[in-house]
Amino acid sequence: MSQLEWVWSSRNTLPMTPVNMNKLILTCAGGRMMPLLAKWHKAAAPDSMLIGFDANPDVVSAGVDGFDRVFVVPKAYDPLYVPAVIDLLKEIGVSVLLPGSDEEALVLAKRKKEIESAGGMMAMSDHSSLARVSDKINLARVIEESHGGGARVLRALNADEALQAIQKLGGTDVPMVLKPSRGRGRRGVFIIGTSSMPEHDDLPPVITLQDIPEVYEQAFPPDMVMPFVSGQNITMDVLADHGEVAQLVVRRWLENWRFPFPGQEIISFPQIESLGTKIVNQFKLHGLLDMDFIVSEDGEPTLLEVNPRPSGSVVVALAGGVPLLKQYVNLALGQKSVEFFSPVRPQTLLLQDLEN
Repeated sequence: MSQLEWVWSSRNTLPMTPVNMNKLILTCAGGRMMPLLAKWHKAAAPDSMLIGFDANPDVVSAGVDGFDRVFVVPKAYDPLYVPAVIDLLKEIGVSVLLPGSDEEALVLAKRKKEIESAGGMMAMSDHSSLARVSDKINLARVIEESHGGGARVLRALNADEALQAIQKLGGTDVPMVLKPSRGRGRRGVFIIGTSSMPEHDDLPPVITLQDIPEVYEQAFPPDMVMPFVSGQNITMDVLADHGEVAQLVVRRWLENWRFPFPGQEIISFPQIESLGTKIVNQFKLHGLLDMDFIVSEDGEPTLLEVNPRPSGSVVVALAGGVPLLKQYVNLALGQKSVEFFSPVRPQTLLLQDLEN
């Protein structure tokens, strides 16, 4: 089967010029916020052409509002993924490519030379740096050793190791979190405990110790344990330029769940901005990244993870006055100095503000 048999294009037409540096390819085009992201990016870059890649044929069949064309590709872990991306780039022409999932970011970084040879321009760290910074266990160790403020985590590759790790971290007197060490959103994340937790469809399910063996029988089992950290959820968008920070946007979630979108407040938080800058410097990061923090009641932030791709709610930064996708395109095209934007802070943005 040829790679192009994976491809189904929408009814929309797209001029396939050999070179059009206004083309931006976004993977995971079926994300819930993607139509809003397209709207706000085109407001900042009206001459931009948006192309989507997604592994769900239903998303491609329906199309995505604001996208000029959408293609279906295999999952990132499929051996056919990169060949399919290369074949599409040959059809589409030279374009800037921005991965939307951790798996895609790592695969594309590993085969960056092939992708760029086919016309896919990317601003991405080398694979080794991304692999180290996106591993939550390694990240926690590095932060604690170098800066302080790292999460307490232990590796747990099976149910027995998970039970042992829970005991080492304090037992069930406090809730524990069982999750993958590499980001998969909230897939594969479970809270272990007997105490009551906030109930919401978008929060991880609560399980007991007896449920742990069944969790490890799933297709993508967890591999780490950490104490449940309560507090305020903070997301920070980071545009990194070869180990230096080009743009930061700190966003406080109004509620500690993602959907339905509860709104966010763009704020200033020097301690978080400083730690994020140190991580960018230390790992020599490059590209558009997402850092997630929890801030305790006493105001101390803990960095939970660094995702090697933009946040699913990055549209808030765009609506708040920071054209991060346009900045990323300029970075991917080798612009020597990316213009810095300072958003209004504090600034609260609800779903209705993103839609209007």
